[in-house]
Parts: sequence; C-alpha cells; structure tokens
Amino acid sequence: ILHNGEVAYASNAGKLNGLAPEAYIKPQDSLLDNGYLKINQQTKKEYTKAGHTVDRWFFSSGTKVTVLPDCIRLTASANSPIYFAQLLEETLGSGVYTMAILLKNASRGALLASNEGHNTYYANKIFSDIGEDLKLVTATFEVPKNNTLKRAYVRIDEASADLAAFKLEPGPYFTGWPVWNYALELARCQRYQIEFVHPVTNISTTSNRYGVIGGGTPMSATRASILCSTPVQIRTVPVMSFSGKFVLRAGSASASKGIPVANIASGTNAASNGINIMCDVSTDTPLTIGAYYELWYLPNNDGNSLLANANL
Repeated sequence: ILHNGEVAYASNAGKLNGLAPEAYIKPQDSLLDNGYLKINQQTKKEYTKAGHTVDRWFFSSGTKVTVLPDCIRLTASANSPIYFAQLLEETLGSGVYTMAILLKNASRGALLASNEGHNTYYANKIFSDIGEDLKLVTATFEVPKNNTLKRAYVRIDEASADLAAFKLEPGPYFTGWPVWNYALELARCQRYQIEFVHPVTNISTTSNRYGVIGGGTPMSATRASILCSTPVQIRTVPVMSFSGKFVLRAGSASASKGIPVANIASGTNAASNGINIMCDVSTDTPLTIGAYYELWYLPNNDGNSLLANANL
C-alpha cells in the first residue's frame, strides 16, 4: 500500500500523518486460538473450578470465569488474583512480539507473557482504572536469544474485569484485529477438545429422540470398543469424560430399550490417522460377543455430555 509515494511499512508509521500502522497494514493472524473467546464447546455459562474454560483458555487461582453474550468476566478472589491464560502448543523462539487485549470494568491488572517454566516474564504491562467502555491495552516485548515463549495471559488483581479479545502476534506493533471466522476457529479448537454431545433443551421429556455417536463390538461381556469419528484430526489420544444417559443399541432394537452405559473411558488406542477416537464403554448388563453395537444418547436428558479432552 502506498501513502504519499511511500510504502506503508510499520517502520514508516511516524510519516503516515499520525495514523497508527493498523490503518494501513492488513491485520496479522493471531498466534493464539479462539482470540475472540466465542468458541465454548463445553457450553457452560460459568466455570468455578480452575482449569480449562472456553476453548483453549484456562484460569488459575481467583474465583471464576463467567461467559457473557459479548465477553467473558474474570473474577478475582479476596486473597488472590485470577490468571487467564493460553498455553502455546508450538514453543516460539527469540524475537519481538506484541500482545493486545480488549477489556472493560477493570480496576487493576497486568498483561503477561512467559516461558514454559512460568518463571521468566518477558512482559508485565500494568493497567488500571479501565471504565465501562472497551479499551485496547497492548504490550510489546522481546524474547532474548536462546529463550522461548510458551504462554500469554492476563492477570486481574481486584474484583472482576470483562475481557472481549486477546491477540499475540510477531513484531513490534499491534496490526489490528483479524476477521473472525467461526468455522476455522472451531476446527482449530477441536484439535484439543471435542464435545460430541451438547445439552439439548426445549424438547419434551416424553419425546423419544436419540442420536448416534459411534459403533463397535464387545471386548468382553461388559465392555465394548466404540469407534467415534471426529471432525478434525485431534492432537493426541484424548481423555474421555461423560455425563447424562447413554445406551448401547444392537441391530434394529429400539434405542429406548438399549443397554445403559455405566462408564465411557479413553480407549487403549486411537485410529492411526488420528481422525477417530476409540472409546472403552462398559455396562452392568451382559453384551453379546460378536454383535455390533451403536453408542446412542438421549438428547432430552439435560446435561448430556461426551467430551474428548486433549488439551495441553
């Protein structure tokens, strides 16, 4: 892009009639996933236990993370700040980087970046007294030679703050917010976590509505190996967890007469192409060896969930 005959590099920002570089430069992609915090496969509205929350983001200490329509609320505890972070899968090397956040209603906090060991801080940008309107806070920092960058996070020291976006990019300037692509961000997040079943509401409890997840054959009278297809190649063999009502259905039998599932755990292996997940499904009712069973769920059972977790 030319401006008064000069190429609009970020280094020429001071010559661009006082306009910021992002006015002339196409925004770079973020090095973080789910930067707008909209992907929330677990579908929870509030996370009160330290750990992963909306996809790829986790919190430690503090009290809770609340999902709001246009942002997330980070609540510190009386005695401890809340740290909200993303861990990078690929460690970044030395160089200059820039972080940016959009937040409001923040009394005091900091924008931070560190190495994998969480003992070397490359950025510690303090902010305070941010009111009801969203404000951009940026921090440019350098990772020295022979050092690595592994995580980016924000710390809220007092009360709570509302966070709407978070970006990390290479270079000494914030180049603007990238265009949001829900499908692409969801696919990126599904490499780390896949929610096979979402809670379904507004369905009559008398409605006989079921959904199939996968299928396979028994390994014993009370265990079956069920293969579940995934929409993308998941990062590694995940840890499976479930809640709600699931059944194993054989042949043309009615799903409502299926064998209740007692537990769904990680299989002993995953398909070699990484696209499918093998689930170890156990029951308290004898299965027929050699028969083919499908794993079904009852959507109108509020709280149904089957989560494959391969988070870092």
